[in-house]
Amino acid sequence: MIRYRTARRPMVRWNAHQPSVRDISTGRAFVTRVATRELWTAWWRRQTVPCRYWRPGHGVHASDIGDKLRSEGARSTGVVASSTRLPLGIGPLDRRLDGGLPAGSVVAYCAPPASQSELLLYELTAMRETLYLTTDRSEDAVADALRTATCPTGDPEIRFVPGDAPLENARRMIRGVGEGTNVIVDAGDALERTDRGRYERFLNELGNHVQNTAGLAFLHCLRSGSEPDNRTATEHMADVVFDLRQERHGTEVETRLGVPKFRGGRALSETVKLELEERVRVDTSRDIA
Repeated sequence: MIRYRTARRPMVRWNAHQPSVRDISTGRAFVTRVATRELWTAWWRRQTVPCRYWRPGHGVHASDIGDKLRSEGARSTGVVASSTRLPLGIGPLDRRLDGGLPAGSVVAYCAPPASQSELLLYELTAMRETLYLTTDRSEDAVADALRTATCPTGDPEIRFVPGDAPLENARRMIRGVGEGTNVIVDAGDALERTDRGRYERFLNELGNHVQNTAGLAFLHCLRSGSEPDNRTATEHMADVVFDLRQERHGTEVETRLGVPKFRGGRALSETVKLELEERVRVDTSRDIA
């Protein structure tokens, strides 16, 4: 078992068979999978380093190696760094997002309850393994919706989150999520109605988990005009905010997706016009004023 020590400035050293930080910076060496994974965790948390990399007075501060691990660690070991983009499976939208979302992102996906916003979640299950947590619909209802959907879907693990202790139940289910897996919470409103401090701790734990597993987390938050008080915490702590809005123009319904917040990327200055019919499509035609 690996023991951990905590210090104000953790120091990192490499085992004898591993390259030095200088070697990494000059690109002359490769980093082992275990070393990269553990040091990435230490760098992200800014506070802990495994004891076998610890030697007081020698080495470098964990945060100092972050950039070097980004450039060399992922390339040489196959471990996905946080700068890697994970596509959503919607070509034009992925291109506007420079390839997708950074691995390890927590996304607040806010949408009207009467829209077909679930289509984006369904298509996301086709891209990689997914844990689909439902807080209102039954597991059978979600499975039926995925089976009858006309858009591309995967075969996610569907779990119902009981409402008596939603944070604890969701936390227990998420712990077993593996590498590169999506975590979808549909809808996130039930979690947002809990105590704010406990909810914020849950969001921090969720963010740490998807960062360590290089996955994505989507919190599907309904916008009904009476949102839970913790909606502000969701949008503040999320790495990315998807803001889906609909407007009626005569007999037509116009749907637009905004991305006003994007940590680790570039927020979109303009909304994206979507068509939510049989599947998610981006309207690439030029808007006429």
